[in-house]
Amino acid sequence: MIRNPNKLAKKGGKAAKPKAKDVSIVHVERRTGSTNKDSNGSKVSSNHFGTHFSNDRDLPSFEPPKPVEKKEEKQLGSLVFLECSALKKQPEHPLSPPSSSSNVQSVLAKLAFKDRLAPLAESLVESLYPSASSTPAPTDKQSRKRKEPSSDSAQTQLPPITNALLPLLSSYKDIQSASDNLTSKDAEQQVRLAYSIHAVNHVFCTRDRILKNTNKLNSIAAQEAEKERLQKELLAKEKGKPMKHGKSEKDEKLSANGKKAKVAAIEDHVNDDGDDDDDDDDDDVVDDKEEEDWEDNDEEDDKEDDDKVDEQNDDDSEDDEGNPNKSGDTIEYRDQGFTRPKVLILLPLKNLAFDVINHILALSGASQIENKSRFTTEFTLPPEEDGLDPSKPLDFQHDFRGNIDDCFRIGIKFSRRHLKLFADFYSADIIVASPLGLRMVVGAEGDKVRDFDFLSSIEMVIVDRCDMLMMQNWDHVQHIFNHLNVTPKAAHDCDFARIKSWYLDGRANLVRQNILLSHFSAPEINALMNKSCKNVDGRIKISSTYTGSIGEVVVQVPQMFTKFQCPSLTHHDDSRFTHFTTKFLPNLLRPGQDLSPTLLIVPSYLDFVRIRNHLHTTRIPFGELCEYTPQPDVSRNRSNFFHKKISLLVVTERFHFYRRYKIRGVKQVLWYQLPEYAHFYPEVVNAVEKGMDSNVKVLYSVYDRLRLERIVGTARVAKMMEKDTFMFA
Repeated sequence: MIRNPNKLAKKGGKAAKPKAKDVSIVHVERRTGSTNKDSNGSKVSSNHFGTHFSNDRDLPSFEPPKPVEKKEEKQLGSLVFLECSALKKQPEHPLSPPSSSSNVQSVLAKLAFKDRLAPLAESLVESLYPSASSTPAPTDKQSRKRKEPSSDSAQTQLPPITNALLPLLSSYKDIQSASDNLTSKDAEQQVRLAYSIHAVNHVFCTRDRILKNTNKLNSIAAQEAEKERLQKELLAKEKGKPMKHGKSEKDEKLSANGKKAKVAAIEDHVNDDGDDDDDDDDDDVVDDKEEEDWEDNDEEDDKEDDDKVDEQNDDDSEDDEGNPNKSGDTIEYRDQGFTRPKVLILLPLKNLAFDVINHILALSGASQIENKSRFTTEFTLPPEEDGLDPSKPLDFQHDFRGNIDDCFRIGIKFSRRHLKLFADFYSADIIVASPLGLRMVVGAEGDKVRDFDFLSSIEMVIVDRCDMLMMQNWDHVQHIFNHLNVTPKAAHDCDFARIKSWYLDGRANLVRQNILLSHFSAPEINALMNKSCKNVDGRIKISSTYTGSIGEVVVQVPQMFTKFQCPSLTHHDDSRFTHFTTKFLPNLLRPGQDLSPTLLIVPSYLDFVRIRNHLHTTRIPFGELCEYTPQPDVSRNRSNFFHKKISLLVVTERFHFYRRYKIRGVKQVLWYQLPEYAHFYPEVVNAVEKGMDSNVKVLYSVYDRLRLERIVGTARVAKMMEKDTFMFA
C-alpha cells in the first residue's frame, strides 16, 4: 500500500506542488550528417536543405525498409540522450532574458536560413513578444549590407522553446514530440512559431532553387540559339549566299518574351490559376505583375544566396542548384517534384489553423495578400458568438476558443510580393487542413470522385495536436499518410526532365520530414511514426518524465488500482471486458445493498457500446453520456443521477473532453480504462463526495503503461507493472 503520494494530504487539504518535469531528447541517427565547426571547435549547422534533398544521396532500395526495432537502433546509428533545459517546465512568461546566442538573426544565420526571412521573423517575434527586443536595431552599415547583426548590438530574442526547436527542425530529421511540458498556451505558441519559420524557409529554398536553375537553363538556351544563328550565317557566307542581318523567328520570340519567360518557366508545371471563379483574366494580370516583382529582387538575392551556400559548402558548390547532371554539352537540373505543394500542415480545429496561417502570412513578406478577408471571415467568429463559460478549466477555454470547426482545407501560394490564400492545391506551396477536410478530397477506394495527386511531392508533414486528433478520428490521419508521395495518376503539366530522381523511383517518402506534435505519447502515434515515417536521416523523439497527476487529488478517498492479465494485445479488449463483467461489476452488486451513485468512465466509444449493451441485461438503472448524446438527454441523465433516480452513469472520455461538465452526487468512480489526458483523473476524482462508501477503482494492464505513467508517475509505473494491486490513499 502506498499512502499519500507526493505528500498530498497536508493539513490544509491542498495538494503538494508538483516538481518540474524533466524533458529528454532521444536522438536516433541512422546516418551521419555533415557538420562544420567554428573557431571554438563547437559544431555549427550546415545547409541541411541542400544535403538532405541532394540527388546524389545513397537511398535504400526501391522496396520500403522494414520498421526499425529498438534492438536495431544501436546498429543503425548512435543513441544519444540529451537534456534540454529550454524545454523544461516554463513559468507563466517563459521568455528568457535576452542573450547573444538566441537573437533571431544570429540563430537563423547559423542554421543557414534565407537572409530575407530574418527581418520578417524578427517582426513576428516582436509582435508576439513585445519584450523580446530591448535594444535598438544595428547601425553598422556594413552589417546591414551583409544582412548580419552588428557585433555591438543585441537583436530581437527568440523565445527559449523556439530557439531550442529550430536546430532540431532544420536538421530535416523526423521529430516526435510527446512532452507534457509543451502544453501551456505560451509553449504551444512558441512551438508553432518554430515550425512556421521552418516551413516558410523550406518554401523559400525550394522556389529560389527552381528560379535560379530556370534562369540558367534559359541563359544556356539563349547561348545555344545564338551559336546556331552564327553557324548558319557562317555556312551561308561559305556558300556565297547572303544572309539577312536579322534574327530568326525563334530568336525574335525569345527576345520578345524577355525576362518574363524566365520566371514563367517556373510555373510551367502548374498552369491552373487556382481561382474559385471562372474568370482567369484578373489572375493573369496579377501573375504578370508578381513575376516582374520576383525578377526585380531575384538577381540580388540569388547572388547573396550563392555566396552563402559557397561559404558553407565549399566541397559541393552545385548543391543549391539541385545537383545538375552533365551529359556532354547538356545540363539537367533535377529540382522539382510531380506537383507543386511541398508542405502539409494538419491541424484539428480552425482556431489553431488561424494562428498558424497568420504566422505564415507574417513570414512571407508579401505586400499583397489575396482572399485575406475571406480567410478572416471563415476562420473566426463574430464577437457576440465568441465566448466561453469562464467556469470551465483554462485548458478547455484555450483549446475551444474562437472557431472550432474541424472540417477545413486551404492552399497557400507564394510569390515574391504576392501571396494567395484558398489557392488551388496544384498551384499551392503549403496546404493547411484538418484530417477530415482533406479526407473529403482524398476520398476512399471506390469513390467516383477522388483526388490525391497533389500529395505526391510533399517534402514536409507537420501534424500538430495529435492528441486532439485522436479525440476526433485517428483513422483520417492514417488514411492521409497512406496517400503521401504516391506516384500520381496524371502528369499535371510537370516537366519530367526536372523531376528529382527519388520521385521517379518511388522513394520520396524516404526523404520526407515528418513532424508529429502531441501533448502525450500514445500507441497510435508511435505506430504512425514507426510504419509511415521512414526518413533516412533518422528520428528525434522528445519525451517527458512524469511525477504523476495523482498528486493533484485532494479528496481523501481510497484509490484501488487492479491489474488484469492479458495474454496478448489482440485479446486486450476481450480480456478487459471479461474481467470487468465477471469480477469487477459483481462486487458492486452485493445482495441486499443498493449501488452507491457510481460514475463509470469508458475512454473508448466501442467499449462504451459494449458495456451499455451488457448493462441492459442487468437490474442496474443507469444513464449514459457520450459524444453523440443529445443535449436534452444529457441534462435529464445528469439530473436523474444527482437526485439518485439512477445509480450508475456511464461516461466516455470524449464526452468529458468536449463538455467538461462537473458531475454532482458521485460516491464512487470506476475507471474502465485510464484516460489519455492525465489531468482528467484528478478532475473526476476530486468531484467525489466524502463518505464511508466513497472510493475509486481502476482497471489497467501492461498495455496501459503510457497512460498509467502519466497518472502515477514514471518512478512508480515499473513497480505497478510487476504487481497486481496497488492502493493509494
